[in-house]
Amino acid sequence: MDMVDYVKHDVVQRNLKFVDLIPAVKRSLQEYSSRESTQPLRAVVWVNKNRRLFVMPSYAKWENTLATKLLNINPDCAGRGLPVRNSYLMLFDANDGQLKCVMESEAISWMRTAAASVVASQVLVTKIPKVLGLIGTGNSAFSHVLAFKEVYNFEKVKVWSRNPENVVRFCEKLKDFNVTPCRCAEEAVRNADIVVVATSSPTPVLMGKWLKPGCHVNAIGAIKSTWRELDDKCMNEGVIYVDSIEAAQKESGDIILSKAEICAEIGQLLLKMKSPKTGRYTIFKSCGLAIEDAYAAKLVWEKISSEYNT
Repeated sequence: MDMVDYVKHDVVQRNLKFVDLIPAVKRSLQEYSSRESTQPLRAVVWVNKNRRLFVMPSYAKWENTLATKLLNINPDCAGRGLPVRNSYLMLFDANDGQLKCVMESEAISWMRTAAASVVASQVLVTKIPKVLGLIGTGNSAFSHVLAFKEVYNFEKVKVWSRNPENVVRFCEKLKDFNVTPCRCAEEAVRNADIVVVATSSPTPVLMGKWLKPGCHVNAIGAIKSTWRELDDKCMNEGVIYVDSIEAAQKESGDIILSKAEICAEIGQLLLKMKSPKTGRYTIFKSCGLAIEDAYAAKLVWEKISSEYNT
């Protein structure tokens, strides 16, 4: 086998743009719900009570793309000055199985998750949104601001996190977007047309009583069967959509603990297999799909390959 290319984080970021990624993720959601792709539930290998390895393989038939993402999470590394998350994606030639490259894939995870939230919002939000509210200030929240700015011109963006210093840094990083820091979660989501909840909280940080009628929520964090970001009122009064029904029923504490009914997958709406329902507000619970990673990795690899050939 020839030498395998290793694609570093900065190269991935430079070659992955939301203008290309959003339509690619839209297509990946359609393919997943068509049941033509092959994507098992992510496997979790527990090394100890804190450290775990996620294995996320997929075959995107429509794109003839075969990939596997490996995500290693070790909270103990924080105290040693090491990254808590290490994410790598292996991209294979789907025709002969040869390994084409290994990518550092944290940026793919943040960006494809944000792109999926944009797609869900475009399907479910019926009026032009003016206010975006964010709970969380990590890389996923940051990516959501950039992704949503690709399709919406918000009049106001508000943000809150449990750590005030993180809020200050977040607003400074996005100073060109005029992001407003908030003193509490309620302030961040009051009167918001679209809400993004991007935390690793084991207990609810978003309360249904704070949401205005017609609001749309993208809940993208706390992917663990015993964790949740949204309270019962939020889950029981909203119309719930997901990226994967199978994953949500196994991995999402928001779904499992509230016993909320899932209306449909976003891909099913895109394919017109199901029709959206109306309610007090809508919720998109995103678990993250390996096929989204495959589509994103293909975009990066095609751009890199075209540079090599010029």
